[in-house]
Amino acid sequence: AAAPAAAPAPAEAAAADAPTTADAFEAAKTARAARFGIPVVAAPKSMDDAKKARAERFGLSNGKGGDKGGGKGGGGMSEEEKAKIAKRAERFGNVAVAPLDPEEEARRKKRAERFGVAAA
Repeated sequence: AAAPAAAPAPAEAAAADAPTTADAFEAAKTARAARFGIPVVAAPKSMDDAKKARAERFGLSNGKGGDKGGGKGGGGMSEEEKAKIAKRAERFGNVAVAPLDPEEEARRKKRAERFGVAAA
């Protein structure tokens, strides 16, 4: 009696079905995009291209991160926002740096000395 032919293991079957060339990979990618109704996005050719694309997407001036503080990619602040900040500063004063009471300052200094951190 001959033994039945063994079926390939599931891992081997999956590996046999996987695309092996770049063209096959792109074809599979295109088919998947069509199946889910999403656009096919070409991969950037280099990291510089990827950085430029990201800079465009988020409204940055260059691919290096450039303008570092504008919130949601808008660049700088609008005149309206600047006016609001000036009005608030006029009303409440500069509250960005609140003075420390002497006890708190002493506690911070003692902690800095204990853990070897330079006191600021």
